Amino acid sequence: MNKVFTWLMAMLFASGYCLAENLLPDNLGSFESEDSLAQVEFTWKPADKELNELCWIAKNESYCGSSALELHTKCPEYYGIFAQAKGDAFKAGETYTASAYVKAPEPMNVLIYLITYDELWKTNKGDKFYYMKAGPEWKQIKVTFTLPKDAKILGAIVRAGSEETSPKVFYVDELKIEPGANAESVVSNRIESGAQAPQGK
Repeated sequence: MNKVFTWLMAMLFASGYCLAENLLPDNLGSFESEDSLAQVEFTWKPADKELNELCWIAKNESYCGSSALELHTKCPEYYGIFAQAKGDAFKAGETYTASAYVKAPEPMNVLIYLITYDELWKTNKGDKFYYMKAGPEWKQIKVTFTLPKDAKILGAIVRAGSEETSPKVFYVDELKIEPGANAESVVSNRIESGAQAPQGK
């Protein structure tokens, strides 16, 4: 029985199935298809640029699954993505955690926000962020936030640090919003191919 379970889990991970609860819409946070791009907004996108000029699905990069989101940023003009959780009633006192796995070819600061609104971009009901230095190895970045007020919109932003004024590239995978104070770790399917598993606590 244990051998069968182990084999099933190995097959799931090898096929890109990542076990983690997520309040984001289906197929969004894992960035396994172009459909996920239709569900994110690029923050401060210049009017003369199309979304596919700033981010796209990178098939040769992933923490879990077969692909990740590749972002090209330059602060303050364009610097990251916003993804909205399912639902329209988030109550004061509820706790949520946003997390993602990130990496960058060149070291850079990356931030993750949990942010709430009643009307998107106009009525901020509270937010919290965390930042870290991203590098060439996948690491998990996360932030936990207890809502101070009721809100209709809950979302996560992953973006470059404002001090990163030169053009930068970074990758995002397994973006999640979860209820509670803990971000569930995602096991990289790269373990199954014999590669070192990134540690992203």
